[in-house]
Amino acid sequence: MEGWEKPEVQATLSAYFTLMENELEGRRVNKLASYKALARRWGRSPKGYERKMQNISAVLVLHDYPYLKGLVPLVNIQRSLEPTTLEYIREHPETFGLLQRYRSKRVVPYATDLFNGSTVCDPPTSFGKGPKRGGAIISQEEIAEKEANCKEIGLDGERWVVHYEKTRLLAEGRPELAEAVEHVSVTRGDGLGYDVLSYDSRDREIHIEVKSTPFKIGTPFIITRNELSHAREHPEVARLYRVFELYQQPRLYMLAGSLEEKLKLDAISFSASVIRS
Repeated sequence: MEGWEKPEVQATLSAYFTLMENELEGRRVNKLASYKALARRWGRSPKGYERKMQNISAVLVLHDYPYLKGLVPLVNIQRSLEPTTLEYIREHPETFGLLQRYRSKRVVPYATDLFNGSTVCDPPTSFGKGPKRGGAIISQEEIAEKEANCKEIGLDGERWVVHYEKTRLLAEGRPELAEAVEHVSVTRGDGLGYDVLSYDSRDREIHIEVKSTPFKIGTPFIITRNELSHAREHPEVARLYRVFELYQQPRLYMLAGSLEEKLKLDAISFSASVIRS
């Protein structure tokens, strides 16, 4: 089957947002019937439309829009899908309004059981690969940059970590410490070099920098000079929590202390000014 032409993508977008509206209005949401209807029209397999809708979910979440429940973001996004999706939203004001209404119904994703033995895992041994030849797919580096600019992903991940830390301390029999957990990036501003102030069971502070993604464990992330400096200068209290699969069943891995020796750091952007002659 040939590549996706714009009319077929627009039809898939229309079907996606119709499903979203049906859910919001309490009508029956039949995803499979939608995939089959598109397959009859365009000649592709129903599974292909499910994956394309998951790619649409990925574009939406990377631009601070909510995505349709059950269509988990799939990260291998065809480069042309992003501008086509954003153009569709601009040209259909009713779709923008639908997204805002859907966002207001969304519940912050908390794990059903934070201590089920699989919430905390080891760091990955490898990270996502670079773009395919020809640049047809958005690269892992671009995904990381887009995530770093998404306030919704960041805030949802930080709120989840606050909930996780409070639950952990309550389970350890320290309700007074659970009460003291603070979302400092909200209460004090985002210049501290970390996002959440928590405690260990012996009353010692923990400074948690949260990095969140709706994608898999190996997705790269952006870290700032300020965040690295804080971890270097306060290694005894600094922690990095990488939350992944945020909108499914969130899990995390942790890095403690200074981070330069624990992370492969690639400079992908620079602050620039003109050299005066």
